[in-house]
Amino acid sequence: MDFEPKNSIGCSVAKAHRLLVTQVNRAFSTDGFNVTEEQWVAIFHLKGKDGMTIKELSEALDKEHSATSRIVNGLVKRDLAIRVTDYTDYRARRIHLTREGRRIEKELTKIAKRIDDKAIQGVNPLDLKLCRQILDHVIKNIDW
Repeated sequence: MDFEPKNSIGCSVAKAHRLLVTQVNRAFSTDGFNVTEEQWVAIFHLKGKDGMTIKELSEALDKEHSATSRIVNGLVKRDLAIRVTDYTDYRARRIHLTREGRRIEKELTKIAKRIDDKAIQGVNPLDLKLCRQILDHVIKNIDW
């Protein structure tokens, strides 16, 4: 059997992810938000557990420390988050959403959900459930 990368599960998943991220970023921009999809996901996690360290946020985002630091730098630059020294460990810094960061989280989540809903429009809920099960299985197979 011949293998063509363009027909691989990895290429299909990567293309779907790339298109979704592009649409979410475009919708954020169109609606007047200077935030990326990556930054929104960080805001979403911080809204659920404000005061995370970079290490904790990296684990939640499933990203390398340096990538998470870059995301947080963007949030701080946009006044959506602040870094605060941990009072029990002065080496650690905790990330907190600002009032503006907390305010826009719900709006950004609504926009992202709208894009997600459009992406799965017309897909049978049982097929979607099966797709997620298959992807979970693929992840399990390759998560060494």
